[in-house]
Amino acid sequence: MTLVAATVSFVVLAALGTWVRAEASRLGNLPDQLPAGTLAVNLVGSLALGALAGTGTTAMLAVAAGTGLLGALTSLSAFGREVGAMVLGGAWARATAYTVVTFVGGVAAAWFGLSLTDCGC
Repeated sequence: MTLVAATVSFVVLAALGTWVRAEASRLGNLPDQLPAGTLAVNLVGSLALGALAGTGTTAMLAVAAGTGLLGALTSLSAFGREVGAMVLGGAWARATAYTVVTFVGGVAAAWFGLSLTDCGC
């Protein structure tokens, strides 16, 4: 993959990841509940990044797909904003549950994705 192709791929994939994340948040984040849309994209993104890491792909493809698509898809900033809003609203139990599920689930999803594709490289 040439540098120009990698750059164009990065931009297109980042736009796609951003759009999917925005739609997942719009459709899945309901008031006074765990933000299911953000949680879903973060877990799916972790699974996919783990799978990508196990393929032994080229560095340019890893940047385009890993950083472009999956980096735009997942969102630590949205997660932080949502946890902060829960804490400020007094929903400590929900904030704690969301934090634990996001981090434990994200690591487990990445490990599972890696185990599906690990090429031993």
